[in-house]
Amino acid sequence: MIGTLLAILFALKVIGILHCGWLPLIIAGVCYEGLRFWVCIIKAMLETSD
Repeated sequence: MIGTLLAILFALKVIGILHCGWLPLIIAGVCYEGLRFWVCIIKAMLETSD
């Protein structure tokens, strides 16, 4: 669970470097409605890499 959150934060940091102006919107979107979506994607990636 902690690893998943760190992966999300890392992804947000990378996105922020690429699109600084979009970062607040991305964070708001992820926190509001996209969090479960990203968690499912990251979990699937981690399970696939295992």
